[in-house]
Amino acid sequence: MVKKGSGVKKPAKNNMYKEAKEKSLLAFAAAIDGDIDAEVCVVASLSLSEEAVTALRAACAGIGAPDPVFLQASSLDRASVFSAVEGLDPLVLVVADEGAAALLTEAYREPFVPDSFGFAFGRLYAAFSSFESDLADARLKQRDWALLKKLKQGLPENS
Repeated sequence: MVKKGSGVKKPAKNNMYKEAKEKSLLAFAAAIDGDIDAEVCVVASLSLSEEAVTALRAACAGIGAPDPVFLQASSLDRASVFSAVEGLDPLVLVVADEGAAALLTEAYREPFVPDSFGFAFGRLYAAFSSFESDLADARLKQRDWALLKKLKQGLPENS
């Protein structure tokens, strides 16, 4: 469900921009959970457990970007993934699993490499083979946190 956020990352001078954004995202409303003006978008091809969602929210808060928006991409084709992400227009992306990385790679025609940090189509990203599986291994959790911390450089200074 598309939820309206209380805080806007880019102050709108005119409500027509906000209305246009909301209209552009209506087709993806069932796949979106969170503030459509969030600075971080988490893209997943598999449903994330509550533990993984909580960990991702905490990680985003830890880098100064609380309340990420989640895009469940499993029911979307590559064109829809592209349109949804561009409609959300986040500053950075978190790619939660290999399937999401593959979809984003197809959609953007740029590699989103699992278990890495990178830059694609104007955005920093941290991508994981399976963020959720990594939670069970202390070493992988540390690696994931290190990748997520790198996203901070793509966020405004006051975040």
